[in-house]
Amino acid sequence: SETRTKCERRVRESVSACAGAKDSELIVEKEARKKAEILVTDLQGQLDESQRTLWELNDSQVQKRNDDEASDDRTNELFTLKNQVKDMELKCTELKEENKKLQESIKTVTNESHLVNGRLTDKCNRSDQRIKELEKLCMEHQVLAERR
Repeated sequence: SETRTKCERRVRESVSACAGAKDSELIVEKEARKKAEILVTDLQGQLDESQRTLWELNDSQVQKRNDDEASDDRTNELFTLKNQVKDMELKCTELKEENKKLQESIKTVTNESHLVNGRLTDKCNRSDQRIKELEKLCMEHQVLAERR
């Protein structure tokens, strides 16, 4: 019976030890699970932050590309405008030269017209004088013809 008591006590200790070991394993397992869940949460947060950073980088790269394209567009537009200004300056110079030639032509034509006008006025005055002389002569001939 003493042996039996020892045996029962050993069995109880063994069962108690097994139960304690199982409880310890469960506690360790629960703690490991909690640590793993916390680690997963931390890693998920880091992943989310990394994705946000990646999106921000992508957005900034897209913005930079857009800015670069806009800058290229502005550069091309500026180049086009500079060429247009050069073309307009050349056209302006050509028009000024043409205007100067036309002014000279107008001056020449005006001078010639004044000369021609002066000649025609002189000719008209001489013709008027000649007509008056002829009319006077006609009247004298008429008076003489009437006297005869």
